[in-house]
Amino acid sequence: MAEAFLSLLDNTYVSRAMARGADLTESRPKAAAQKAWFGRMCPPALMEALDLDATAPQVIVDPTAEITLRILTRFRSHEAMPEPLCPVPANRAGDLVRGGLQALRDWDAEVSETVCTLVPMVLAVDLASGRAGGASLSDLPAVVWIRPGGSWRAEDAAESLLHEAVHQSLFLHDAVYGIFEEQAFVDPPKVPSAVRSIYPSNQEPIRTFWAAFHALFVAQWLEVWFRERKPLLAKQFERAIAVSRPHLMGHAELLTPLGRWLLCDGHNGTD
Repeated sequence: MAEAFLSLLDNTYVSRAMARGADLTESRPKAAAQKAWFGRMCPPALMEALDLDATAPQVIVDPTAEITLRILTRFRSHEAMPEPLCPVPANRAGDLVRGGLQALRDWDAEVSETVCTLVPMVLAVDLASGRAGGASLSDLPAVVWIRPGGSWRAEDAAESLLHEAVHQSLFLHDAVYGIFEEQAFVDPPKVPSAVRSIYPSNQEPIRTFWAAFHALFVAQWLEVWFRERKPLLAKQFERAIAVSRPHLMGHAELLTPLGRWLLCDGHNGTD
């Protein structure tokens, strides 16, 4: 899990857990742990190893700070860094992220606490990106990069934080317990994404299996988030989920027992 890089991020939940003796190298769950999932998105073994005040993630807004440059170097290595176009002031990005965190607290205190535990560090540096949204990396846990759009409000930042927290949860579950079998990454099939079918981008709405698996769970939480805010959008997500899930289930051999349980039964955790 990129331990050398994590050593630079000594306030991440992974490095704290490792310092407390948590073994995050075991890749298969015990039966009793398989259903301890999205009620709280953190795996129980990790939660037990932590003693966090999960209320106030560190929000980084300085584009010249060493930690910013190290994080962005990691994103660039994954080709996840968009080309610079027009700048957004750093203080505005930071204010939007903080407003998004407050919007999550106002919506659901438990979900907010879980998001803050999963994402104790938020990079809110736009660097003139022309592509608004958020980004996470599987080998850079506990950190997300939020790039606000010019018309964003606090609720847009909250949606992005929730979106990225779901990715973080799945990355963490896969690292600790195992969601995907090895063959899921060897010439994987492509299936419809329940997110990109709603939010078109310059990338294909048909995604590799593991990415579409992630998108399904992101879409489930966004459907909940939008039920009262934008009911028509929530219905769109509901339909996209109904399209994507059977395609994923058609490749269930690419999932571990935990992954299959999440796909077949775990979606009830958002209700």
